[in-house]
Amino acid sequence: MKNTLGAALGTALAAFALSAGSVAHAQAGFTVTGTIRDFAAAGTTVEFEGQTYTGNPDFQSIDFPSFTVEQGFVGTTIGGDLSDKPVYAGLNTEDYGDDSVSTAANFNQWFRDTPNVNVSSSIDFVTTQVSPGVFSFSNQTYFPIDGQSLGNQTFSRNYHFTTEIRTAFRYLADADATTAGVQAQTFRYVGDDDVFVYINGQLVIDLGGVRPQEGATVNLLTGAVDYDNASLTDQVLTLGLVDNQDYTLDIFTTERRTDDSTISFATNIPLTTRLPAVVPEAGTMSLFGMGLLGAAGMVLRRRK
Repeated sequence: MKNTLGAALGTALAAFALSAGSVAHAQAGFTVTGTIRDFAAAGTTVEFEGQTYTGNPDFQSIDFPSFTVEQGFVGTTIGGDLSDKPVYAGLNTEDYGDDSVSTAANFNQWFRDTPNVNVSSSIDFVTTQVSPGVFSFSNQTYFPIDGQSLGNQTFSRNYHFTTEIRTAFRYLADADATTAGVQAQTFRYVGDDDVFVYINGQLVIDLGGVRPQEGATVNLLTGAVDYDNASLTDQVLTLGLVDNQDYTLDIFTTERRTDDSTISFATNIPLTTRLPAVVPEAGTMSLFGMGLLGAAGMVLRRRK
C-alpha cells in the first residue's frame, strides 16, 4: 500500500531477520515495562490462591461476530494520568453487525486490576536496534503467561489476557531534516486482537475486534496514519506536538480468543516506561522470542 514510512521500517526489519542469524548479532535497544492481565474464559470459573475468578464474557465468547476489524468502539482520547484508560464508546452495529464487547462494565475490566476477575503481572519488552535508530520488538507466538496466573484452563495455551504499555518520549520535529536517510518520528504496530495506540492522549491507531493480525503506521510530524488493510480509511490527525517537548505513547492490546497471538512494533523513537518499578519475585522468568520481523526479550513478574 502507500505506506512508505511503514514500508521503510518493514524493509529494515525484514533485512535484519534475514541477516542477523541469531540474537547475538543484534544491537542493543531500549526496554519498556508493561502490564499483563490474565482472565478466565467466558462462562468459566478458576480457583487461584484461595480466590474464585469468574470469566469475563468478552474472552472466548461463542458469540463473537465475523472476526474482522471493529473501529470506533473506544473513545478518541484518554487523560494523561496512568489511571486513565480507554473508554467504551459503543459500536456502530450497522457497519459491523454484532459487537465483540458485551457491556461497558465488562470492557472496563480489560485494562484495570479487578478483584476476582483478572490477575496482573509486569512484563519487560526488550527491543532490538534492527538498523541505525530503528528499534523493534516482535513475537509471532506471544503467549507470555502459559501455565501461569489463572492458567491455560482447558486450552493448550493461555489465550485470554490484555497488555498495557505506558511510555514517554521526546518529540523531535527536526527528525525530518533533509539529511539523506533521516525520517520523521514514526511508530508502527502489527498485532491481534484489539490494538489501541494513543499519543499525547489521542487515539492514533484503532484496530479493535477479535481478528487476525492487522497493522498501521503513524507519522508524528504529519499526523498521517496509514493502515495496512486497504479496506480501512487512512487518516491525517492534528497531533499538536511541539518540538523538544515530552509526550506520552500508550499501547493497549488484547488476546481474547484462540488460536494466534502476535505482537510487533517498530519505531525510531526511544521510548521510556511510565509505570513504577516492580520488585521481581523469587524465580523470575526470562522469556525470549524470535519473531518474523526481529528478536526481542521479555521478562515477566507478578505484580505486588
